Amino acid sequence: MRRPKLVIENPDPKAGQPEQYEQPEQHAHTPQAEQSFDGSTSDTDDIEALWEDDGLGDPLAVTHIHQIDIDKPRDFFWAHPDRKYRKKTWVYVHKPEKVFKPQYFIVDKPMRDKVPQARPCTLIVVVDRAGVPRILPLFSPRPGENDYDAWITLRSVVRESFTQWVRLVWVNGGYQSIVADKGYAPEPDFSRLPTFNKMIKLAFGPDGIRRDEENRAYRSCFGKAAKEPDGEEDADRDNAEDAVS
Repeated sequence: MRRPKLVIENPDPKAGQPEQYEQPEQHAHTPQAEQSFDGSTSDTDDIEALWEDDGLGDPLAVTHIHQIDIDKPRDFFWAHPDRKYRKKTWVYVHKPEKVFKPQYFIVDKPMRDKVPQARPCTLIVVVDRAGVPRILPLFSPRPGENDYDAWITLRSVVRESFTQWVRLVWVNGGYQSIVADKGYAPEPDFSRLPTFNKMIKLAFGPDGIRRDEENRAYRSCFGKAAKEPDGEEDADRDNAEDAVS
């Protein structure tokens, strides 16, 4: 049975006659609003009740960094503008045979005379458009040495990357920059990064900082014989064997 149409009369003062507007019929299958004006329960409350609050926030919005590369980026990058995320030290670059990627080692002050190939280096944090960080080494000459065009031009490009996305290109013995168009990617959110010291620890690992001659990487790179354990270590080992047997 059809319901009668509802006619709303709105008098028009100019015409003197009421204007008639027809309101569409509402049928039983017409969807209702998600929330009624009288504050009654929404028809999606049964779905909302399915979700549980685990108190952990959004796991996909949390950044966990377990490994950080050390090298020049091959794609567009943005350098961290905060001085806290670039520090000067001395670095030795080891290039093993048949290994494409070089190895980088921080050389502490007591070891610099024992690693003559080490040189001054500024370690700076840069990120790609996905926010993934890496450590970029910027080398400088030792006292009394001349600077190289490759080092000078690399430092120049990095200065550009403090405010925009850039990519390194090698041209005629030096680096040049390709600057990304505006809108290529949003500015990076550096607040999501760990502290500089933590990233250095992740990047170089336990043997990547040469503090003394006991460093395993130092002994391996410079052909040092393995040290014989002293008597105290032998006693500790014997005690441990006795405890297991």
